[in-house]
Amino acid sequence: MRIPKPTPERIDWLYATLARLRRSMDDRRAKAMTWRSWYLHGAPEWGARYNMICPQLNTLAGYLYAPRSVRFSLNAGPVANKGRLALFETAALRLRTLWNESCADEVFSQQTLWSLVYGAGFAKFLWQHGRPKCVAVGAYDMGVWRDDLPTLEGQQAMLHVYRLDVETVREWLSAAGMGNLEAERWIARLGNGSTAEAPSRGAVAVGQMNPIGWAGGASQGVAGAVTDWGSVSADYGSDVPTLEVEEVWVKDDEAHDWRIFQIIEKDLILSDRANDYLPGHHPFVKITPDPIDEWFWGRSTVEQLIPLQALREKRMNQLDRLAARQANPPMVLSGFTGVNDEKAAAVMRRGGLLASSQVPGAKVDLLTPHVSEVSFAIINDIDQMFANTLGLTDMLQGNTSGERGGAHARAMMEAGAGRLTTRMQSIERAVADGATLLMESAKRNDDTVLMDDDGDRYVLGQVPSEATVEVAAHSASPLFASRATQEAAQLMEMGVIEKEDFLDLADPPMAASLKERLKARDKAHQKMVQDAIQQTPNNDRWQLFASLLGRGKKR
Repeated sequence: MRIPKPTPERIDWLYATLARLRRSMDDRRAKAMTWRSWYLHGAPEWGARYNMICPQLNTLAGYLYAPRSVRFSLNAGPVANKGRLALFETAALRLRTLWNESCADEVFSQQTLWSLVYGAGFAKFLWQHGRPKCVAVGAYDMGVWRDDLPTLEGQQAMLHVYRLDVETVREWLSAAGMGNLEAERWIARLGNGSTAEAPSRGAVAVGQMNPIGWAGGASQGVAGAVTDWGSVSADYGSDVPTLEVEEVWVKDDEAHDWRIFQIIEKDLILSDRANDYLPGHHPFVKITPDPIDEWFWGRSTVEQLIPLQALREKRMNQLDRLAARQANPPMVLSGFTGVNDEKAAAVMRRGGLLASSQVPGAKVDLLTPHVSEVSFAIINDIDQMFANTLGLTDMLQGNTSGERGGAHARAMMEAGAGRLTTRMQSIERAVADGATLLMESAKRNDDTVLMDDDGDRYVLGQVPSEATVEVAAHSASPLFASRATQEAAQLMEMGVIEKEDFLDLADPPMAASLKERLKARDKAHQKMVQDAIQQTPNNDRWQLFASLLGRGKKR
C-alpha cells in the first residue's frame, strides 16, 4: 500500500484507512454481544431455565485444544535435519517453555472457546521487558482491509482496538519522549475516558480478566415467562474509565514491511513508526474453527445453536405451565346454587373447601391436564440435536457403556471424532503459526544458553531460517495426544525407542525429573556391572555376560 509522505495528506489518508478498517466493526460488535449473551445465559437476556449452549461449547472446546498436551517439533527437511537433530530437539523444548511463559497456552485455550462463540478469535505475540508475551484479542476489536479474504494473508492493513486507563496513557506519552507539561495538556484534552459497552467493556491491552458485578432482579424468558426462582443479572464488565487506542498495521510498499500507527481517542497520533516487531511479520494469529469461503470472520457456533436453545426453552416453559396446572388445577362447579364469584374463588384457592350443597347432583370437576411422556422425550430429542450439530457423539460425552477396555474405548472415541477433525486441524494450524512467531522472536531476543544430553551448547539464534515449527503428533487435541501415548508404548515394546524417548513422546508429569532419575539409575547400573566384571575371574565371565544378556547357561 502506498503511504503518503509526512504531510497533511498523510493524516487524511490515515483517517480514511481507519474508516475502511472499521466499516463492519459496529455490526459485528452488535452480533457478538448477542452471541455472548446466548452463550452465557442461554437467552438474549436472563431467563433460560437451563443453558444448553454453554456446557456443550465447553465440551467441544476441550476436545479442540488442550494446553497441557501440546508439544512442538522443528523440521527443515531430511537433508537439513541430518546432523542437527540435537539442536532441533533442544530448541523445541525451549520453545515449549517459552510458550507457557508467555501465557500462550492459556490464551489459545480461551480463544478456542470464544472463537466458537464469535466465529473467530485472535492472539497477539509480543516481546516486552526481556520476556515473551501473548495476549487475547477479541474478534470485535479487530478490523481488516478486506472482509472477503478468509485469512490474514493478503491483507494490506489491520486494525486492533483496545482501551487503556489514563495513567497508562500518561506513561506512554512519557515513553514517547513527550515532556511532562505537554503530556498533561494532552491528558486534559483527551479527558478521563469512558466506560465501553460489553463485550469489550473495560478490556485493556494486556488482556486481563474483567471483574464481575452482580445485581439481583427477575427477567424475561425466551418464551415470555418471567423467571421467579431467584435469578440474578450479571454485568461482566468494568466501570473504570478508559481511553480508546487504535493500532493500525499497514503494509508499506516503499519499505516492503509493515508500518505501525497508534491513535488515541481519534485525536492524538502517538506513533508513526517502522515495524519494530519482526521484519516482514505482524504479531497477530487468527483462530477460526469454522471458516467460511470469502468471509474473514468465520461462522459462529452459537449462531447455529440459538434456534435449538430457543425451541428447548419454549418447550420447558410449556411443561412448566402444565406442571403448575397439575399442582393447582382449574375447577368447574356444577349444580351449585347460592355460590357467588367470591365463594367460588375461595374454593379454587389452594386449601379451599365447599362443605355441602342442597342441590342433588352438584359436583366439582378438576380440569387436571395430562402430561405425556412424549413431552419429555421431545426435550431429550432437542438435546440430541445439540450434540449432532456440534459433532459430539455419546462416546465423546461419556454417555455409553459396555466398552471392552481402554484401547477399545479410545478407538471408539477416535472413530466418533471424525466430524471434529477439521476443527482440530484449524486450531492446530493456528497453534503452529503462533509458535512460529514465538520462535522467530526468541531467535532475536532470547540469549539463553541451551545444553543437550551430550553437553553441547546452543542458542536459539542457531536455528536455521528454513526450519519450520510443527505441532508434534497432533498433540494440540487431547484425543490425538492420548493416541500418541499409546503409540509410544507400542514402540517401546518393539524396541524401536529407548526409555528416554518414551518419556519424550508420552510426556508424563514431571518428565524432566523422571529423565534425570532414569539417567542416575542407568549410571549406577553401569557402575555395578563394571564392578561385577572386574571382580569375576576371566574364565567365569562368560556366565556373567550370559546372565546379563538373559541367555541362561552355556550348553
